[in-house]
Amino acid sequence: MPIVSTPNRFGLSALTCAILALAPLALRAADAPSPCADAASQAANVRIARKDRTSVVEVFLAGSQQWRMAMQSIAPIALPRLSPESDFLAYVSMETGKPTLWLQAISTGWRDPLAVLEATPEDLCFDASARVIHVVARSKEAKDYDFADSLKRMLRQPGTRPAQ
Repeated sequence: MPIVSTPNRFGLSALTCAILALAPLALRAADAPSPCADAASQAANVRIARKDRTSVVEVFLAGSQQWRMAMQSIAPIALPRLSPESDFLAYVSMETGKPTLWLQAISTGWRDPLAVLEATPEDLCFDASARVIHVVARSKEAKDYDFADSLKRMLRQPGTRPAQ
């Protein structure tokens, strides 16, 4: 049996009133600025190539005007992003069996796992200070990862931990 709604004194049905009442909430969620609004610029200078069942991440270095291999892995790589100063690469890798957020120094190849994620995120980006990585989940919830501790470990280590 179909639901029949009697119009109110303004000629609007109860369903229309409910939709109008919820519309501001939907607009607010849609208008909320993403922490990764400028991720396209961070992704523009990074590319992933598949070569012989290996993921190869290359970065474009503006100073030399050429592409350089930053890392390669037999595990799938997703969402590589270059920091604003082009000194770090952040990406998600499945090499541990779970989606893991990694930070890698471009100059040395040193890298560090920052966090094991519940699922591969929809997007990620560095903030303007290049000390925090914003990760946006498929649910549109964002989480920030400060990598100051990783930088301290990198400076304390006598050698580098190169990308495999």
